[in-house]
Amino acid sequence: MTLLQNPSTIARALIGNWDNYCKNKITNVPVPLTDRLKALIDGYDFVNVEYLTAPLIVKDPAARAALIKVLGLIPDEAPPGVAPVSIQPEELEYVDQLRRVYNEASGSEIQTADEILRHPEHAQHFLDQRTRYFDAEHFQRFHRDSSPPEALAAFREDVYHGVIDVHRQRHPSSLERLDAVMRHASTLPAGLIGRVVRVPVKQGMCHHLANEGRMKWIP
Repeated sequence: MTLLQNPSTIARALIGNWDNYCKNKITNVPVPLTDRLKALIDGYDFVNVEYLTAPLIVKDPAARAALIKVLGLIPDEAPPGVAPVSIQPEELEYVDQLRRVYNEASGSEIQTADEILRHPEHAQHFLDQRTRYFDAEHFQRFHRDSSPPEALAAFREDVYHGVIDVHRQRHPSSLERLDAVMRHASTLPAGLIGRVVRVPVKQGMCHHLANEGRMKWIP
């Protein structure tokens, strides 16, 4: 700790103790202190070296995923997502599936998302689905940086296996299949490392599965 508190002394200590602590402990092959390596150490500004105390590590966002995994902490709640006004490139697939679902349900010839938004029966339904999609998108982005990746993957799989049997059942129409899956998704106990996940996120994850082709709303 004394060296870290006085970084200007690190170079001298590193060179003076190289054979004892570094030469045979950096790799499986001995690393001698060559003139070039010594020059690099001498030339480095060790003022750039910092250390973190335990309280600082706990507060560091970069350490959050490791702390959740090692200490079993409950992840923070992801803020709700906001659906952009315009359709985004990454949502084109499930949006097109919804367009075809609406056409099947009402015998319409809807061609664009703007036409869906003008439709008296489907406009609000469509807005709700996009809200759910972006809630799930924001949830994934938030926890991608703050939770172990395997936890997020497990949540996605829990949602998939929780709703896929409802999706595979016979339904009078594709729209009724979609709505049945949404209702069932809202009841799933799927969570993230002890964190209860909000209903729109679980429903929105179904649209992500549709977007990826794992669970399409219409063939």
